[in-house]
Amino acid sequence: MLRLPDYEEIRFRNPPLRRVVCQAKFPLVLSLSDGGQLLARFQESIRDRYPFLQQLQQISVTFAGPEVAPPKATSQAAWQFADAEKRWTITLAPDALTLETERYSSFDDLGDQMRLALDALVQHIRPGFATRLGLRYVNEIEVASAELTAWTGVLNEHWRSILDSGVVEGAITHWLQNLRLETGDGTLNVNVGLIPDERQPRVVIDLDYFDETQAVMDLETTMSRLGRWHEHIHSMFRWSISDEMLARLEAD
Repeated sequence: MLRLPDYEEIRFRNPPLRRVVCQAKFPLVLSLSDGGQLLARFQESIRDRYPFLQQLQQISVTFAGPEVAPPKATSQAAWQFADAEKRWTITLAPDALTLETERYSSFDDLGDQMRLALDALVQHIRPGFATRLGLRYVNEIEVASAELTAWTGVLNEHWRSILDSGVVEGAITHWLQNLRLETGDGTLNVNVGLIPDERQPRVVIDLDYFDETQAVMDLETTMSRLGRWHEHIHSMFRWSISDEMLARLEAD
């Protein structure tokens, strides 16, 4: 269970979002592998807003036990649609629909794109149910260096407790904290840490809400659920950053 303060939705002038991904996985639909009528109907329903289309080859690697066989690589066709500004993409694979962007203005904007993609999926691909639903936000905040004094002010005192203890000094080569929480409405996986890139060190706050329980693919139920997840993700992000960081992001 999450017991976070209720934060109002904030729009930042300098948002730290690097990527947001919404994905619905479903049982394999083989007729999507080579395009055809299913793909054509799906494209037609989103083409006004996603005019560009390209075919991709997705490669997956399966690792068997050490005594069995070497890793096995398989590939499958996928179809990626992009909007006119190449800011949003929808990728349709035989077993998954993925919406992705690196920038959006508000959750209303994101929700509108999710509704378009999921409605096209439900109406034209008709998967019946989802085997996995996920919503992930990856935030990266650039810092001057990996020295403790340069970046610990990004996070609240709870995340940085060991760093403030006096036990750790100097530059950090790797620091990552992971929290995985069962909420009753899915699983929230949180990764908070430092990426000590020599060119541009940055603090990452990676928030991934998902559910791998088989569920009926109903548009309104799914949208309502994604809305709740977004609220929890926003609250976790807002709670994770310090007041100093909030001021730096220049909230409107």
